[in-house]
Amino acid sequence: MMTRFMLLLLSIHTLNALLMPEDEAQTDDGNKSLLPPLAVAGVNVEHGESRSLNTEFFMDMVESRYFVDKSNLIRTFFDFRGTEHVVLHGPKRFGKTVNLNMIQNFVEIETDENGHTADRSNLTKWNVFKKLAIGQDKEVFREYFAAFPVLHLVFDMTFTSYDDFLDKFTIVIKKEFKRQGSRHFFNGGNYVSPKPAFANDPELVRIYTKYTIDPENLSKVELFVAGYELATLLYRSFRRRVIVLIDEYDAPITQATLNPDISNDDAEKIIDFLATFLKSLVKPSKAGFIKRSLLTGITRVGSTSSIGINNLQSYRIFDHPKIAPYYGFTREEVIHLTKKFSVEDKIDAMTDYYDGFKTEKGSSMFCMESVISFLDSGKIIPYWDPFGRYFDSLFEYEHLGGYLDANMDKVITINIEDLIEKEDFLLLKKYIKRKNFTEDRYPTFNLILQMLVEEGAFTIVRRFGWNNAHIKIPNLEVKEQLFDKMYTTEFLLKKFMISKDILEKYARSAIIIENDNSRFIGFKNSISVLLNQTKPLNEADMQGALCGVLQGHASIVSKSGILYVSKGGRVKNVPKKQSKSENHDMSELTTSKYDCLYVLRNLRSGDVGILLEMKYKKESSMLALTQILDRQYYKTFDQDLKKRNIFNITTEVLIGIHYDPTANKTSLSYLWNDRDLEKAQHV
Repeated sequence: MMTRFMLLLLSIHTLNALLMPEDEAQTDDGNKSLLPPLAVAGVNVEHGESRSLNTEFFMDMVESRYFVDKSNLIRTFFDFRGTEHVVLHGPKRFGKTVNLNMIQNFVEIETDENGHTADRSNLTKWNVFKKLAIGQDKEVFREYFAAFPVLHLVFDMTFTSYDDFLDKFTIVIKKEFKRQGSRHFFNGGNYVSPKPAFANDPELVRIYTKYTIDPENLSKVELFVAGYELATLLYRSFRRRVIVLIDEYDAPITQATLNPDISNDDAEKIIDFLATFLKSLVKPSKAGFIKRSLLTGITRVGSTSSIGINNLQSYRIFDHPKIAPYYGFTREEVIHLTKKFSVEDKIDAMTDYYDGFKTEKGSSMFCMESVISFLDSGKIIPYWDPFGRYFDSLFEYEHLGGYLDANMDKVITINIEDLIEKEDFLLLKKYIKRKNFTEDRYPTFNLILQMLVEEGAFTIVRRFGWNNAHIKIPNLEVKEQLFDKMYTTEFLLKKFMISKDILEKYARSAIIIENDNSRFIGFKNSISVLLNQTKPLNEADMQGALCGVLQGHASIVSKSGILYVSKGGRVKNVPKKQSKSENHDMSELTTSKYDCLYVLRNLRSGDVGILLEMKYKKESSMLALTQILDRQYYKTFDQDLKKRNIFNITTEVLIGIHYDPTANKTSLSYLWNDRDLEKAQHV
């Protein structure tokens, strides 16, 4: 096997020498135009071509109402001087794929029905890009538009073992060979019907059929160099260096690491395979057929620097000031879109839910998918889930869940490592698969938190020291997704160390509330039992127990009827102090926080919005209810809930709760669809 591998590499280097024209280095120095004269032939790039990798995605987006012009990224891509090979890391749904498609559509060479290079000015995409910001850049258009062959791979695949991974990887390679064949070389992609420009090229037919007719018989060595062979083929056919674009390059490594069903040995083989494949493909520009490459991924667990590729420069999309504007949406872009869709009044709610991803320059970024989904549906709800399915076991209470629960609203300090070695991958797999989560707890926790930062579950607030960072959950969308992920029945039972019966009785009493004193007595009694068991030490503990159980409602009571739960939500433009009896200017307005809010579905009369305010020890339930009114917490029904367009709140219930552990006493005061304190009921 090794002898065959060495012979194959030797043949590649020999082919390099034979194919590299003498003037190639000169043209790459920038002293001459990068383009030789192009033959004249018209072609419509939107018809008659097989595009199995969805390269039309960007072209579709240009015509949509959601489109925001980020085409100047193309100039940035070619402006990386001395860094021809770039890796961009960022969460899913921030535009990495559509930007990759944009670069491909702009750069990729086009051919006519005879296989000859097309006249660029006659291409449909010429008119598309000329209308965009990049169309004003004459230099970029002259040098790069429809100028280079493009090799485009997508490594988003699901597998259960190393052998299964090789099968899926083979399919990826086959698709790209067939895309190139249909696009340039063969009529209908059929190798027996070459286009006239390639009619007498047996080497083209040999390589094409090897990777498309019977690819399952390829050896591992042939798969190692499949990308390089395709790049060689493209270079030899067009005499121009190749642009390599690889989307989700790290996905196989992340999956192999996090999937407990994949063995350590198989995970190590997958990492080694990808390292060899990429190293054979991405070579220094002066020595190979690759002009530039752009790889996109999510987490640094799959970073090429950690698997031995040294000529790639890695950036986070949030960190580089020249890259960040082209990913996600800026606030200015979101404001522009809200005006286009006539939803300007929703910008504050959108900010709370979808903004908050900090950039190095101190600004922030909106999640692109979430904004577009809201504009499409009109509902402010969680759309984007940054937590992959393999993270589920990590959120159990005794694992990472207990730590996240205690630090949900806090800034967390972690170490951000630039290099994550293979040993770290295997340690993480060991952590995920074993029952005992105490061994090597801190370094593994730190690695998981870094992965969650890269996935978008946390944002970096500030960097300090050599590699330290403060991180926090970026917005309400992510927080609600984390609630749904963590707060299961099992989680709450372990957290509060009480019986399932007590939890279910409390949740059920919160659900069946009606304008009936006996229902409120039952609610108060279930609260008393729950608090006597959980033994809160302060008001924050009280809030954690009463609101925390409701946040796990979906698991505790199936089809419970609780639509929404919020703990510590903000209410804007409320009086600065809570009581008129205090000697303060009531005209001063501020932002305050309520303790707990939840919404019940009532099919007969609309949704019921319920606010809970809590007091501990020496105070009273009446004081808690007074605080709701004085601080106008009920404004949240209009400020937040109604603007989200998902609730039809017709009934407001305001509840003050007091718990005195010394006297073992619970009291409750409430108002049903009323804001007159004198009409309050007490149980």
